[in-house]
Amino acid sequence: SITDFGYDPQILNVNPGSTVRWINNGETTHTVETAEIDFGGGIIILSGDIEPGESWQMDFTEPGLILLIDVAPLSMGIETK
Repeated sequence: SITDFGYDPQILNVNPGSTVRWINNGETTHTVETAEIDFGGGIIILSGDIEPGESWQMDFTEPGLILLIDVAPLSMGIETK
């Protein structure tokens, strides 16, 4: 879930092969993005705008640690696998 105060939960553990869906439960537009989009061959996540009440999902196929941000408002979340 995305709220106007950040991701909920802030830390999420998923297994490779899992699909994660972010639902915007806030009142403003939000995003799901990797904190650094060029960190040596790692995964890049750019959801685009997720409007209030809408959702966006992604399949995770590789193990790793991913630091995510929501650029509007700036909030942070960590997803580990």
